Amino acid sequence: MILNGRFFCDSATLARPIVPTTGSPAPERIYHLLREDDDWSFLADPAERQEFWDPIKYIRMRPGRNDWFLSIGGEAREVWEQIGNDNWANSLS
Repeated sequence: MILNGRFFCDSATLARPIVPTTGSPAPERIYHLLREDDDWSFLADPAERQEFWDPIKYIRMRPGRNDWFLSIGGEAREVWEQIGNDNWANSLS
């Protein structure tokens, strides 16, 4: 704000976070239906490794080369089964 030709800045203005308007957007962390569509190459930058599983999503295979890397993933499927009659009506009588 400008008062009497001088520039004044209140504490609320100083406390606002500065959001950069230039630069690349943050990479998308999306899990696709087909795992071969996932691209974790942005994890070559150690600053981007923020999640728990990031160390196994990008494992460098050749020193000094970021284009050779191994990505390990997994999937868990829970299934509940119940078998009511193992003998299928066969009795001992």
